[in-house]
Amino acid sequence: MALKEGWTGRVYEDFEVGDIYQHPLGRTVLISTGQVYLVTEPAKRVYREVDSRRALMREPAPGGFDHAQWRYGVGKRAAESVFMSLRRNHGVRGVILRLPVLQGEGDPTLRLWAWLERLLDGAPVLLAGGGTRPTRFLDVADVARLIERLAGGAWPRGALYNLAAPRATSLRRFLALAARAAGVRPRFASAPAATFSRLGLDLEAWPYAGRWSSVLDPSRAKRDLGFTGTPPEDFLPRVVRWHLEHRPNRSHPSYAQRAAECAAVERLRASHDGIRADLPGPEPGIA
Repeated sequence: MALKEGWTGRVYEDFEVGDIYQHPLGRTVLISTGQVYLVTEPAKRVYREVDSRRALMREPAPGGFDHAQWRYGVGKRAAESVFMSLRRNHGVRGVILRLPVLQGEGDPTLRLWAWLERLLDGAPVLLAGGGTRPTRFLDVADVARLIERLAGGAWPRGALYNLAAPRATSLRRFLALAARAAGVRPRFASAPAATFSRLGLDLEAWPYAGRWSSVLDPSRAKRDLGFTGTPPEDFLPRVVRWHLEHRPNRSHPSYAQRAAECAAVERLRASHDGIRADLPGPEPGIA
């Protein structure tokens, strides 16, 4: 769809409610993110659609990782606000899909590869708190199928929907499933989260391990749209296989501290400082 002169190349933070497009909008889907919840406070373990109404957290100091994540979430909230105004005041048939971390082929973020590279190198994989942090990712193929169905099927009455896998999975179990799909036995080591900063390790560098990974409740989408996501044990074999067959020519930025991670595991083992090592075994960590 063509934009009016002067709008090409602008980003979503620039848009104001009004007659932006040259032609009336038909069925329109805005892809949003669970990040709209993560910039509110206080933090929650699981987010429902109404939770985006909560107060914004204070803006982090500019220039850091937290600020970049905060700006992304706030920007998506602004995009949603414009979109909802178009829906209310201009008759746009629009729906917003809020997505967690997507898993799929061709992922340019290297987030899954960050963990696969660790699992494949054979050294211990250090997890904060035993990797009990919940995850609830989404197969990108599920999103594509839903959008295709919305394009030609019945249009929902609601405006906002979370999408996610059918159930939450601990980070450790998710990684164990990824390891099984890759044909390797993981060597997990666990340490308290507070230990990481003391050892000079940045916990936020690990994808999915820090605060900027949302866990969404997709109950409304299941009720209104008949949406059921694919569980990780079903989509990971396909996704991991793609990563192994198309190995990137670079590592995730967090892999730069891999040597420090391994050294930290050895130091913690020597001092018995709250670390727990899990010996490899059949189907480790898969319940």
